[in-house]
Amino acid sequence: MRVLVANIPLPRNRFLVDLNSALSQQCVLTHSSDDFWGMQGIYDIVHLHWPEYITHEIETAYKGQFDENLIRSLAERLAFWSSRASIVVTRHNSSPHDAPDDPNWKRVYELVFSFAAGVVHMGHASIDDFKQRYCDLVSCTSRPMSHSLIPIQNYASLPNTVSKDQARKAF
Repeated sequence: MRVLVANIPLPRNRFLVDLNSALSQQCVLTHSSDDFWGMQGIYDIVHLHWPEYITHEIETAYKGQFDENLIRSLAERLAFWSSRASIVVTRHNSSPHDAPDDPNWKRVYELVFSFAAGVVHMGHASIDDFKQRYCDLVSCTSRPMSHSLIPIQNYASLPNTVSKDQARKAF
C-alpha cells in the first residue's frame, strides 16, 4: 500500500513524526505537499491532516487572506486525488486555531471533508461534533464516508526532564 501524507513538513509536531514512523513500518509512506499539489505519484491513500497546512501557499493564506483561485486550485487537487485514491482526513480540530470564525476557512474545511472517504477522530466528541457540524455536507465522491476513532496518542516519545516533585511544585 502506498500512502501520501499531504501536508508541509512539521518536524516539531510529535503526532506526525510518531504517526509517520509507525505507518512507514506498515506501508510505503511519502510525506510530500509537493506531490499532492503537483498531482504527482501513484498512491492508494492520500492522508490529510490540517487543511491550513496542506501546502506552503495555503499556509501563507492562513496567515493572510484566502482567495478564490486558491480554493478552486485546492478543489481541483482534491478531485484529482479522490478519483485515484482514497482520501483520509485526520480531524485534529474543528477549525483553524487562528481563524475559527473565518467563512473562507469554513468553506475550505467543508471542501476537504466533501472529498474524504474516511475521517479519523481522536475522541467520541469529535465524531458527534462532525456529524452535527457537517450534517448537510454533500459528498463529492461515490464512496460513503466512514468514521474511525483512534484515541489521541500518548506522548511517551517526548523527553521528560521534570521530576514528579518539580511538576507538583510548578502545578
